[in-house]
Amino acid sequence: SLVRGIDREMGIPVPRAVFLNIDDIKVQIPFDFPVIVKPNYGDSSFGITRRSVVYDEERLLDAILELREKFNYHKPILIEEFLTGKDLTLGIIGNPPEDYIALPITEEDYSILPENLPPICSYEAKWIPDSPYWNIKSVPAEIPQEVKDYIIECSVKLFNRLECRDYARFDWRLDSEGNPRLLEVNPNPGWCWDGHLAKAAAYIGMSYPEMLRTILKAAEKRLGITKPPQIERVESVIKKEKW
Repeated sequence: SLVRGIDREMGIPVPRAVFLNIDDIKVQIPFDFPVIVKPNYGDSSFGITRRSVVYDEERLLDAILELREKFNYHKPILIEEFLTGKDLTLGIIGNPPEDYIALPITEEDYSILPENLPPICSYEAKWIPDSPYWNIKSVPAEIPQEVKDYIIECSVKLFNRLECRDYARFDWRLDSEGNPRLLEVNPNPGWCWDGHLAKAAAYIGMSYPEMLRTILKAAEKRLGITKPPQIERVESVIKKEKW
């Protein structure tokens, strides 16, 4: 994919992976199981379930078939080494390098999951209320400062290289030795009140309305938009309201 190619060009580490095209009839994995089977296109964890993490070739074929048939997905599939370390997310608001906020890095707390379920933020975690995944939580990441600094540094570089604008989110995961690997870049992550971006903003005392205003102001500044005085007065009144 484009992002993985740019990552390699910039020296940013990613999990090992292979792509399965729609007309491929054989799968060869040049690295060890477990692996995770994911759509190469899509969002909101579409197509990623508890059965996406597989430990042998038979389950791998089952996961591919489920993606094709149950989710009616007929585009390239990403088969990626499954990392077992902490699942991390970094949100950035603004436009680096001059004017931006790197929100606190969050991690997914999978401690409530039964041991037989893989620790992933799956489709079930977002869309299936009666799933065990529904109650997983995002919490401030407890990782070494040097790891935080590295994730922020790489994410800011990618923000600029990919020409993201105003806000973006970067998903990382640690390997078994604690080394960070970039999973994906989200140039337009959800604005929803309970999404990862809003949760991270709350950790620094930024309310949901404040987060939205900060994103919009970043866009206004980038575009050189100035507001008429009457709009400023209306916004001043709105800002005083409690949500």
